[in-house]
Amino acid sequence: MRIRSLASTAALAIVAAGFTAFQQPALAAGATTLYVDRGAATCTDSGTGTQAAPYCTIQAAANAAVAGDTVLISGDDWGYATYGENVVVSNSGTASAPIIIKAAQETFRIYGNNTSLQLNGSYIQVEGASVSSVGSNPPIVVSGANDVIDESSAGGGGPTVVQFTGTATNDTVERSAFSSWNPGHAIQIDSQARNITVSTNRLTAFMPGSALVAATGTTGLNVTGNTLSPNCDPAITLSAVTQASVENNVAVQSAFCSSYPADLVVDAASTASTTVGYNIFTTANSNAAPYSWGGTEYPSQAAFQTATGQGTADIDPPTFDLNPSVISSDNPAIDSANSDAPGEPATDISGASRTDDSSVPNTGSGTYSYYDRGAVEYQEFSAAGVTSFAYLDEPQRVTVGLDLHGFAWGQSAMYTVAWGDGSAASTQSATGSSTFEYNHMYASRGPHTITETVTDDAQTVTKTLTVTTHGSDYVPVAPTRVLDTRNGTGAPQARVAAGGILAVDVTNSVVGAPAADTITAVVLNALVVNPAGGGYITAYPDGTARPKASNLDFAAGQTVPNLVTVKVRNGKIDLYNGSGGTTDLVADVQGYYVDAAGSGYVPMAPTRLLDTRKGIGAPAKAVAPGGTVVLKVEGVSGIPASGVSAVAVNVTVTAPAGGGYITVYPDGTTMPKASNLDFSAGQTVPNMVVVKVGSDGEIDLRNTSSGTVQLIADVAGYYSTTGGHALVPTDPRRLLDTRIGTGQESANPLPVASESNAVWFVGDEVHDESALVLNVTVTNPKSGGYITAYPSTAPRPTASNLDFSAGQTVPNMVMVSAGSGTVNLFNASAGTTDLIADMFGYFS
Repeated sequence: MRIRSLASTAALAIVAAGFTAFQQPALAAGATTLYVDRGAATCTDSGTGTQAAPYCTIQAAANAAVAGDTVLISGDDWGYATYGENVVVSNSGTASAPIIIKAAQETFRIYGNNTSLQLNGSYIQVEGASVSSVGSNPPIVVSGANDVIDESSAGGGGPTVVQFTGTATNDTVERSAFSSWNPGHAIQIDSQARNITVSTNRLTAFMPGSALVAATGTTGLNVTGNTLSPNCDPAITLSAVTQASVENNVAVQSAFCSSYPADLVVDAASTASTTVGYNIFTTANSNAAPYSWGGTEYPSQAAFQTATGQGTADIDPPTFDLNPSVISSDNPAIDSANSDAPGEPATDISGASRTDDSSVPNTGSGTYSYYDRGAVEYQEFSAAGVTSFAYLDEPQRVTVGLDLHGFAWGQSAMYTVAWGDGSAASTQSATGSSTFEYNHMYASRGPHTITETVTDDAQTVTKTLTVTTHGSDYVPVAPTRVLDTRNGTGAPQARVAAGGILAVDVTNSVVGAPAADTITAVVLNALVVNPAGGGYITAYPDGTARPKASNLDFAAGQTVPNLVTVKVRNGKIDLYNGSGGTTDLVADVQGYYVDAAGSGYVPMAPTRLLDTRKGIGAPAKAVAPGGTVVLKVEGVSGIPASGVSAVAVNVTVTAPAGGGYITVYPDGTTMPKASNLDFSAGQTVPNMVVVKVGSDGEIDLRNTSSGTVQLIADVAGYYSTTGGHALVPTDPRRLLDTRIGTGQESANPLPVASESNAVWFVGDEVHDESALVLNVTVTNPKSGGYITAYPSTAPRPTASNLDFSAGQTVPNMVMVSAGSGTVNLFNASAGTTDLIADMFGYFS
């Protein structure tokens, strides 16, 4: 037996939102085109709908369109745009010059509460519409004559999705996909409608309660070649209908109904002039009757045909899978339809031509005896008909896929993607679908050769693509001061005004700084000194709009340090003083991310490398004034013994006997004029440090204060010269703010409970990243404690990122591994606290 696959339900072109993707026919020659693009800056409804100045709304174009005009509606990069309108088309075309309303790309989308598309005029052709109504309005209403809805989709939550009503006459809906989300009809034909054709559509009911196709009092109705998925209700009901034809349809009930109605219900007033044949009806239950005819139920096709003379060539298998993993040549839908059934088109729902399957006997009738029943024509794909595609979703993430113009043969058919980076290939069965798609996050920047293969029982087709990813590698430098407004380094010697913005050249006097045009982000330690009022500092790319994010939060008179990783533009960043008073600012560069070769980042589960209170990494004693702790990092706690260019460590100073600062720098080098942690006597201050590693694999931590201090260091990851992940710097954006509920998907803000993780949904913003670069701020804590950031897929480590006292506001940069794109922020304190998290980039 020769077997082959069937297109999946998704390939039959509908999802709940109503998106479809069809080939669009060319515009009629000589037609006037009216353009609609609600996203264009030049759009206006008071113009004439030119391409340079399109209409903003579909309604404005519909009001202007006359016979022969084409209304061309623009979508976005994904092929659809949302127009929240009730569109009423009242103007009419003619038989030779219809009004065409169509999508400029794949489809245009009308979506909203009680939105709709209403065709009141005649000779209107709609192509590529996707209409969804959240309310009770039917998404599509037709009351004109000789109107055509083609290659479209609709979904609705009301009693009807597509309604033919009023004086609807000689109208057609074909090659489209419609779904009822709540109890309701997919297609309703009212009593005054005449000569309506419903052909080659995919109709789905998600909730029981109504027939998919319901006609009442209609004269002239063709229901032909549709694939119907009712849900515990009839597929088709005819009441007081005359001159009806029901042919070539495939209807399959849900397998989870408590009771099953007949698939086809025709009342006594409709039986005399209704023709039924070449359908496949199954109720997924051998005890149910597929037919109700004139009030009598018939348990089988044979009984139905014997009693009524109808049901010629109908088939009533006990079950039938509309979306099987494989479909065999004995499938009854293949080459068995009536090609001359009223309204049967020469192409299927996806535009594929009818094809004679040589392995299957032709049992159909009409001019061509090889048409398939239902909305899909099955045919083996050809090698020449395989289309491959690839595009970058983000600088490091690629999506690739194949479109088969046809279907694959055999149970062993497979689709395989080899990514070209040493990672495992991605595979899936090639049965059950004709479109395959995968995405992949690359760890390294540069070109990658992707090989896609489809293999079935008849052939193997291979496609090769090359993509170039653009993540950034790290170049550490000796810590260098690039800004100090106290003495005029990198800026005039003047305090930054309240609300002031200071542009900072991040390469200023830095030995070994890369070329400015290669720098994508900078890592620097920022310091606010003696601010006149409380507020915050925001770092962001120079010359861009200031984001809703912060890096340093402070009170009047506080000196607060924080590490900043921020996207760079033209070699500069901007620092905004979001306080009510003046302040001095200091910035020490630690390194750069560049669009060139460098070191990749390897995130780790937070691990404690140093705790002078307990003798971890150094003797168990406080660091003396002017003292230096030499900390071994290479070959320790999972860090490789060689090839490490820099490490990311969260350093905390606690129990200082006097005020001062800590400087972290490569061992074996001269201590730079820079600082990482500034503190007063008795303060506990944390700060993330990204520091270049000395040639001996060690780093130094110098206490410049006049008193002893205790030091703690928790490693978050390291930079490798032989591998690791690339950074994708992003424009700063706020992911979490428990004060107002940002990122929490809750009607009420949710402060972080004592000894609990923050409630937030970072996974909605990022996916598949290996690590996130966040600025986390604790504010309004009810008691002292600390915050630990760690991947949601790992146990909570014995490490901390932010240490705070009751009532204190403390910011700190966090570089944290992401477990499936999500991060836990644990409040290790006896009281609630608010947390803010702003993202500045991620590692792929």
